This record gives sequence, C-alpha cells and structure tokens, in this order.
Amino acid sequence: MMSGKSNCVRCYQVIAEKRNDPELGTYFSYGIQETTHSGETRKVLHDISTRKERVFYMAKLFTQHQLSPIHFSDVVEDMLP
Repeated sequence: MMSGKSNCVRCYQVIAEKRNDPELGTYFSYGIQETTHSGETRKVLHDISTRKERVFYMAKLFTQHQLSPIHFSDVVEDMLP
C-alpha cells in the first residue's frame, strides 16, 4: 500500500477490508481507492476481489498508466474473470 504524498498525479492504492456475509461468513476483500498527489481520496471501489495479488496488480497498472477516473469502474470490471 502506498501512503502519504507521492510524485504521481493520480495514485491507485489497495485497501483491505474485513467483510461479513450471511452465507460466506467473515472474509477479507480488497478494493482500490484513487487519490490525488496531495493525498485526497477521490473514488473508492470496495470488494473487488479476495485475491490480493490481482488487486495489487490492477492498482499498479492504473497508477503507471494514470488511468482516468472516468474509466476506473469499467476497467476494473473488464479485468475481472
């Protein structure tokens, strides 16, 4: 996870959340938040996947390519199996 200020204009950071589902029970899920270089959180997608590596890969790609927030939700959806 990234924290504080960085050199990127748009940073995508992984967030880990403990979730509870009546059918599945308690589990950890990973989401992504888009933040500005000043640390302001702009958009958050929760519960993307329980596969931490997949979500870290997405966040890394989105930051490297400075994905526009307009496409954030659609690209996440397209990348899921």
